[in-house]
Amino acid sequence: MKDLLIIGGGFAGINMAWQAHVHGLSFDIADTFNKRSSTAIAAGLINPVTGRKFSLQWNMDALLSTSIRAYKGMETLFNKPLIYPHTILRLFTEESKNHWEKATYQPGIQDYTEEIQDMADTFPQALAPLGGIRIKNALRVDTEALIEGFQHVFPAHILQKNISYDELPAEKDHWCYQDREYKNLIFCEGIHGKQNPYFPELAFKPAKGECLHARIPGLDTTYILQKGVVLIPVRKDLWWVGATNTWDDMDTSVTAASGKFLEDGIRSITDLPYTIESHLAAIRPSMRDRMPVVGVHKQHNTMYILNGLGTKGASLAPFYAERICDHILQGTPLPEHVSPYRFVKA
Repeated sequence: MKDLLIIGGGFAGINMAWQAHVHGLSFDIADTFNKRSSTAIAAGLINPVTGRKFSLQWNMDALLSTSIRAYKGMETLFNKPLIYPHTILRLFTEESKNHWEKATYQPGIQDYTEEIQDMADTFPQALAPLGGIRIKNALRVDTEALIEGFQHVFPAHILQKNISYDELPAEKDHWCYQDREYKNLIFCEGIHGKQNPYFPELAFKPAKGECLHARIPGLDTTYILQKGVVLIPVRKDLWWVGATNTWDDMDTSVTAASGKFLEDGIRSITDLPYTIESHLAAIRPSMRDRMPVVGVHKQHNTMYILNGLGTKGASLAPFYAERICDHILQGTPLPEHVSPYRFVKA
């Protein structure tokens, strides 16, 4: 009998499997690893300061240390680079400059930021007449390398399919799938969790995100550039451009309106010529309160969920996967603020 069956192979599932490996737990993971999933097309950005109003990400020191430990460990095992340090240049607009002036009063934000009065001294190719800020200690996870590395190292642990809920009968003290038995079942299924009958109380508010891959010859820097959209260097001349957020369109087809928005964003950052290589879309699993769901089922104490990571899967998944492993092995309480039952009225 194995220790874990993990349903879903995005950021949540892969990090859950990694924590199982690190802690000596046996596991299988079920996923078809769709190349157009929200994880597969994600930027993999770990950004300490996010949003229109420059909010310092919650628990950032712990999230950074846990993420670095996890992805560096996977780098060593997979024998390929996965995680890259970056500095973000966030270029001011009139609106964002006003937000920044208020954001500077946040405790701890100065540890991650530095204001730049004259962007020409830092990166003259950027269109930033109002200046901007430098965001330090950002990281990027190469999602393509992460998924490929995991598949290469753990092929015997991968069930290459989507398992339906009625294929998982519960025995007295374990779970079954065909001829396999598991002590614990962990749902990391992303947007598919909307149909999960075991956790019907989840308040999903999924968001469609679209991104581009753009070839921008001459834009030669390791800086991540942000001004409305985010430009992230992937390799020479190739940039990830994103991302949009829409809540009223759950079709995974790309749209002309989002493509135009993203291209306008490129032009607001640089006047260099560019070409679009791809335009992609996926649905992110977000919750109504924009917090993840991490917890154990009320009736089935060997059933867990790790979902709702939204745009912060790269940073949240290592931290909460580690919390679940600590709970399974040591009985450490799981954080109440991310309980899957927080949406149920008392």
